[in-house]
Amino acid sequence: MDIKNIQIVADSLLCTGCGICSVICPHEAIQMKKDETFGVYKSVVNLEKCKGCKLCLNSCPPLTWSNEDRKNGRYNIYVENFFKVFSGYSLDEKIRFNAASGGFITTLLIYLLKNSYVEGVIITKRSNKYPIYSFPFIAKSKKEILEGMGSKYAPVKFDEVLKELRESDLSNIAVVGLPCHIEAISNIKDKRIIKKIKFKICILCGQNTNFLAYEYLMKIFDLKKLNLVAIKNRGYGWPGFMELKTTDKIIKVPYTSNYSMGMILSSPLFTPFACHMCVDPVGFKADITCGDAWLKKYTNNDKIGRNLVLVKSTKILEILNEMKNKHLISLHEETLENFLKANENVFINKLKYAPLKLKLFSINKKIKKIFFSKMRFDDNINLLEFIKIYIFMIHINFIKRIGTKKIYKFLNFLILFYFKALNLLKK
Repeated sequence: MDIKNIQIVADSLLCTGCGICSVICPHEAIQMKKDETFGVYKSVVNLEKCKGCKLCLNSCPPLTWSNEDRKNGRYNIYVENFFKVFSGYSLDEKIRFNAASGGFITTLLIYLLKNSYVEGVIITKRSNKYPIYSFPFIAKSKKEILEGMGSKYAPVKFDEVLKELRESDLSNIAVVGLPCHIEAISNIKDKRIIKKIKFKICILCGQNTNFLAYEYLMKIFDLKKLNLVAIKNRGYGWPGFMELKTTDKIIKVPYTSNYSMGMILSSPLFTPFACHMCVDPVGFKADITCGDAWLKKYTNNDKIGRNLVLVKSTKILEILNEMKNKHLISLHEETLENFLKANENVFINKLKYAPLKLKLFSINKKIKKIFFSKMRFDDNINLLEFIKIYIFMIHINFIKRIGTKKIYKFLNFLILFYFKALNLLKK
């Protein structure tokens, strides 16, 4: 099969929406557009402009992901190469309380900027005009970093901010993103961009949430889109609260609530298909990865926030020790076993079940062969696991065929609870 451009990934509904193909296309043949049917961003190729150079194919995460041993530190199939694992949190109590979990990334970014390790950081914040949407920007001050603090469970594309970086006078920056963002950014060959990126900081990710989930929430709470002022997914302690703020009311629900990650925001109905088939939980090419410390020894006692930190760069390790000595962060060595245990279902889904889910996904069989060809997986799947994933994928293919936009108009809590139970099949 002669594959000329990235359109094949978008047509398969496996585009991560990162936007990197749009950045690197020398013919400006690729645009990122919103897919109204599924509530995500996707690549759209102008076939008249496309010259078939295939640079976009060399930048796309599903086509380039690899967890092969690079002989750099310790190695594990689930995280690739790494040096150390820590538990920790910011010693700035305000940051720690208001961040998603521990405030580790926020404090690190502020330190990098203050001590001239970088001149700016690419982080994501919610749009002030339309808070359902999030976008990355270049923060150049502590105030701007704090504006981007916290989780944004929503699609994010990096094309516009990286084009801005390419033309800017900045010489070194840090970038924060999900594993698909980190992979795609690492694939950029344009020296005007990649030479400026000094540190890649990853947020451990199990799945993302599409735009339609928030439209559904607004429907449930009888909120008008034009009146929406802000969305805050995490914060106010740990695991925190989600807050929807309009001009006349504030809706605040716990993180584990059915109105948040307990059901709606984590539902297979509102999960991008690319997330279902994703194989990278940590950002294999990141310098550091941070996630929640979902271990009983922490969750039973800590109600403010704590991170687990996977260090994949010796320079970052050096900087963290500096920060610890200056009493900016709490930092205690942890084991890789506990890092994996804290987010066990995430790692199983991505490094064990993803190939099977892709195999059962209803797209052209010839196309499937080009995905994840450079990956190593834990392929020890028993019959019960196969049956569970088979049932799960029947529903995913149903969503693909009907379209999330059509389904969500008829949703009620009984159907959502059914899909919540369906999620248990992945565990």
